[in-house]
Amino acid sequence: MDVKNMLTPLKVIHIIGGGEFGGAEQHIIHLLSRFNPQKVQVEVLCFYDSTFAEKLRRNGIKVHVMDQYGRFDFRLLKGITQFLDHEKPDIVHTHGVKANFFGRLACRRLNISPVVTTIHSLLKYDYAHPLARFFASKMELWTRKWTTHFIAISKAIEEDLYETGVSSDKISVIYHGIDISYFSHVKDPQLIRRLADLPSDATVVGAVGRLVPIKGFDVLLKAASLLKKEGFPHMFVLVGSGPEEKNLRKLASELEITDRVRFLGFQQDIPSVLAGIDIFVSPSRTEGLGLAVLEAMAAGKPVVATGVGGVKELIRDKENGVLIPVDDEVALFRALEGLFIHPKIYFQLSIKAKQEVEKRFSVEGMVEQTYQLYVQLAGQKEK
Repeated sequence: MDVKNMLTPLKVIHIIGGGEFGGAEQHIIHLLSRFNPQKVQVEVLCFYDSTFAEKLRRNGIKVHVMDQYGRFDFRLLKGITQFLDHEKPDIVHTHGVKANFFGRLACRRLNISPVVTTIHSLLKYDYAHPLARFFASKMELWTRKWTTHFIAISKAIEEDLYETGVSSDKISVIYHGIDISYFSHVKDPQLIRRLADLPSDATVVGAVGRLVPIKGFDVLLKAASLLKKEGFPHMFVLVGSGPEEKNLRKLASELEITDRVRFLGFQQDIPSVLAGIDIFVSPSRTEGLGLAVLEAMAAGKPVVATGVGGVKELIRDKENGVLIPVDDEVALFRALEGLFIHPKIYFQLSIKAKQEVEKRFSVEGMVEQTYQLYVQLAGQKEK
């Protein structure tokens, strides 16, 4: 493309499904709300008018919703193509299999370049149903050739991209950035204890995320059962919603721990949620990076997590958190037991965790690295 006038900001349109509110959606809001509007003009195109679209509006980010099409409606391609043809962006930035697929095809039709794709998770673990995984993989891999450059949110994802045929010179690792101050100004520190009806002196073990099998919350419930049998007074809160909630509630009943577990659903005020948690647990079976883990660290909470994907790039075992194997409720039980018995370790991990985020995962760094990539790809000198 032609190099733009030095005084004209780059126009970047992000495309994402936006039907749920998870790590990718949070990432986009953190990124787009901090771009200098004199350098980058950003807009978002999403397919659902839900929580994500509303949060974009609240943050002053221009959002266009294409919810007139069905879930598998191929007319969406025409809609996106017409939208991009009208907006004439300098860069299109896609997120997620469906947005990648239709966004890349639309850009190809219009000869729009560069196209940037952020990979937020490992595709092979995103779909529990084999048929869904097969079609998602085909959609993603078939259209990858029309992405100019990939952003991997962790080195684990960078490695997966490379192993699946993406040239290393087309990949940049840019970690999620966290604004520490966001977790220092808590609106409602008693939110969790009030919603869960917990006594003020209860030790609260918490997990935040979508209630789906890949998050491993069943392992947390099994560890909760072991702690109860050993007489520890821990209370457990699961913050999030999803299709696995019914099965998790059934498991809690079978384990006879319904008196110890609270399901609190989706909560928007994450700083207040984390303020009410004493120990954060991430029992995921896979993670692209582990944004929930990163947020808990930013909030100064000791974290016990499975050493999967990008989590291994966040946590150094016994130094700024505790790493455990996947699907090992006994290891999780022992880790929680150790933190409860040895509070000095608890506080040391809290301090180290927060320092790690301040040092390596600043939101300013994420924004600047992304902007510099845009400039490089657009053939534009830094303004």
